[in-house]
Amino acid sequence: MQPSKRRTGKSRAEDSIVQRIDDIEWCSLANVPRLLKFPYRVHVVGWVLAGAAHYRGAHLSYGTEFCVRLRSADATAVDVVAGVRHESSFPHVIMKRPGERHEYRAPGWREAFYVIYPPGTEAMLRDAGVDEGPGARPVWSVSGAQDILDSIREMRALFPRQTEPGVADELDARCWALVTRLVALRDHPAGKPHSPVDAVDPAACRSDDDRIRAFSASLPARCLKHVDFAAEARALGFSRSVFYRRFTALVGEPPEKHLQNLRLDAAARLLRESPFSVKQVAGAIHDRSQSHFAAAFRARFGCTPSAWRAGTR
Repeated sequence: MQPSKRRTGKSRAEDSIVQRIDDIEWCSLANVPRLLKFPYRVHVVGWVLAGAAHYRGAHLSYGTEFCVRLRSADATAVDVVAGVRHESSFPHVIMKRPGERHEYRAPGWREAFYVIYPPGTEAMLRDAGVDEGPGARPVWSVSGAQDILDSIREMRALFPRQTEPGVADELDARCWALVTRLVALRDHPAGKPHSPVDAVDPAACRSDDDRIRAFSASLPARCLKHVDFAAEARALGFSRSVFYRRFTALVGEPPEKHLQNLRLDAAARLLRESPFSVKQVAGAIHDRSQSHFAAAFRARFGCTPSAWRAGTR
């Protein structure tokens, strides 16, 4: 899969980063109230499909990150962490510790899922055994671990519901289970290659309606990617006209309209929960212009993207 081209953006003043963001699902839990007193609360969890990048710096304003790099156009990833060079095939985990110097260049696109714990939890993570401390091995393989991909897919499905009672607690628990599984694989990598995270197997669905429901259920997780409905219809075993008619009857709106609404919902979350500008968010949802994005956003949410970000409807 080759992502579409996007403009370059920068973030985090303390780091030097140049990266093209194609798709992103950003779930900030820092200010979401919890029902349980679970100690390992997540600061940010997210998924990203990014283009060419160059990063040089250290995490200073946020804590420990566990990043699962799922796949890439590049054969390997090369990271220099604390002065030590690491070359890794995909998929693999890179652990980013606060203050540890890190540099990498990624010529091609890559897909990653990341979990970030807040500053001040470093000692707690070391006591729990998931962090071996500064200077310990920061990169390791997770090739063939299908359960990790299943867990990531399930967590991504929870992102839109993050403010519902109990959902943040569930994400805390699922992230901790994922992290402990990743740590278990540091010295015992699994065996066989994985399939794409968002793959849909039409053969697994018995009826025509079940195939369309499965396809519709997959759209929220990949709504920021390019979707060719004519090709999707053929892959599901329908003509274009039959697919459009059945999809509209089951979902309640035509495919293009449904996808646009999903993208606008994703844009609303990005505006509230990410550092990206209105222009970058418009690009992330594949809108052809900032003014068109603003008009579509106002029609759905009753205010401009800037007003939504400011919390003034």
